[in-house]
Amino acid sequence: MRHLAQLIIFIIFSGCSAGDDSANNSNNSNNWNNVNNTTNNTNNTSNTNNLNNSNNNNNANNTNNLNNSTADDRTSLLCLDARPEPSTYFMSADDSNSQAQPAWLRELILDRAVTRADLAGIPPREYEFLNYYSFDFTSGTPGSLAINPELAQDPDGSYRLLVGLTAYKVSAAGRRPFNFTFSIDTSGSMDGTPLETAKDIVRTICAAMEPGDVVSIVDWDFYTHTLLSQHVIQGPDDQTVSQSLSQLSASGATNLYRGLVKAYEIANANYSTAYLNRVILISDGNANVGVTEADLIGQEAAKEEGDGIFLIGLGTSDIFDHEFMDTVTDLGKGAYLYIPDAAEAEKMFSGSRVYANTEIAALNVRLQVTLPSMFVVREFHGEQISSIPTEVRPQHLSPNDSMLYHLQLEDCGSEEEETGFIFTATWQSPFSGEPRTLSRTLTLSELLLAPATNLEKADLVIAYARLLVNASSLSAEDQETRRLDLLGQINTYLETSEDPDMMEISAVLEAF
Repeated sequence: MRHLAQLIIFIIFSGCSAGDDSANNSNNSNNWNNVNNTTNNTNNTSNTNNLNNSNNNNNANNTNNLNNSTADDRTSLLCLDARPEPSTYFMSADDSNSQAQPAWLRELILDRAVTRADLAGIPPREYEFLNYYSFDFTSGTPGSLAINPELAQDPDGSYRLLVGLTAYKVSAAGRRPFNFTFSIDTSGSMDGTPLETAKDIVRTICAAMEPGDVVSIVDWDFYTHTLLSQHVIQGPDDQTVSQSLSQLSASGATNLYRGLVKAYEIANANYSTAYLNRVILISDGNANVGVTEADLIGQEAAKEEGDGIFLIGLGTSDIFDHEFMDTVTDLGKGAYLYIPDAAEAEKMFSGSRVYANTEIAALNVRLQVTLPSMFVVREFHGEQISSIPTEVRPQHLSPNDSMLYHLQLEDCGSEEEETGFIFTATWQSPFSGEPRTLSRTLTLSELLLAPATNLEKADLVIAYARLLVNASSLSAEDQETRRLDLLGQINTYLETSEDPDMMEISAVLEAF
């Protein structure tokens, strides 16, 4: 198996309809309350930890569904599952590059393209918001990760926990040379803004290249054509690349499957263990000719992944098919971004962020958290959580990046003052394939005495993500009250911080 260099495919989509992807995740990743405590109830037929799981097919008799209960009722029912011994949960926050929803919703709201009612009911992807915005965690040492937990207690006695798994840093000085293959959809549906945005993305990524890096360009509609093959970059404004992009125009039918297969073919033909090999497949996702089923496209990506080819998708229009994108990238163990214009391309693929969105620091990352006795998980704002490790799909982590896990906990009667929390990260080296493990144990008092500045920001980001899609099913009046309250909290936060992320969120909430 190849370990010295990994291959990633980026898909840039731009036209499709919005969809609900909750069926794709075995533990219902969009269900923010689903703890899925299978240790206490293997079949989950009457799971008191399943707080809001209306779509879980295994939950055949969820008599303790807490949607309409009071806060005290929820706590009482949660505590029925509290255990006198420590409880261990395995968690996934999705790939650290999955960050499409915040940019997509931001653009819709700022462009006045939607109303609050239009967004209501869209499954919130809180973990994508946590991935998208920046946090200040201690970085891992080269070849390793850092475990950064933060904890705070609420007035009602519950706790908020944030764990950041942070990779090591990579810069231009220490990076591997690039070998990137662009596969660009030039079918009729890409005409106009989608194709121009695709060109902007190519220009931005190539501007981050240095002399000696290698680029190839393939365009396709129903047929495929090679414009550049193994071209050695001469500088950040390479004229050969610019001339190739100027030849692109949109017409004809779309064969996304053929474009995907061609991308893998070119990637393998030009593969070099000395380079960072990446394939960038640019398409609007309208696979209307050939094999169009998302499952089959995803299976092709999964088959190739055994040779180190991963799949990442990018969306470029406001009509965005989350279900299709999530299916393809989940099967390909990759992630996806939303790139509506040249400014967002510059933001996501320049400076240190280009390495966060192209490199791999750790494969198959999974977090294991052992809670003290009588502690239970009330809410989890990630993709998957379970007491059974095989039910949580590991994900990949990039350098210059973190995976964030955000939880709300209930203490149902712990008596030991120095109760311990154990955090364990497992992963594989992308270069040797060797398994790695890192653990950190902290007492409750140690966690509460430590700074929690990242947790404070994460709380605001989570509240923002849920408000935009009205995840709590608030009335119009209550949603407006919540918006004004959140704006006030963010303005208070900005009194002591010039955080550009919070400034962006404030602007969106003002327009919402």
